[in-house]
Amino acid sequence: MNCVDPWESYTEEGSTYDLDRQALELKEAESIFDSVSSRYSNITKNKMPSTQYIDQIEDESIDFVYIDGNHQYSSVVEDLTMWNKKIKTGGVIAGHDFTWGSVNKAIYEFFDRAPVSIFEDGSWFYIKK
Repeated sequence: MNCVDPWESYTEEGSTYDLDRQALELKEAESIFDSVSSRYSNITKNKMPSTQYIDQIEDESIDFVYIDGNHQYSSVVEDLTMWNKKIKTGGVIAGHDFTWGSVNKAIYEFFDRAPVSIFEDGSWFYIKK
């Protein structure tokens, strides 16, 4: 399992995030991640933006990706475009925050339909045809 996250504060259009608070929360979340994942030899942490990591992945070589990135429409489209190329036919593209308007708009437009399923926590998934 390859996990990719820059673990850095960022802003989104229209957001009111307190960047100092966000930085503290990210530091705590990263510490928890490190503690939990250290128990498993099959988890690799890649501390970088996915746009940087993506070049290490061959096209149509992975079965599953879960995207929980920047919520701006253009960022969601960029993530979907990049990761869709890396997923095998029959593989799953999944993500979080479907309830955000920009996320849901990008997903509907990119796949030209609704995801296969949407869950209470805002997670969603699509099976690549």
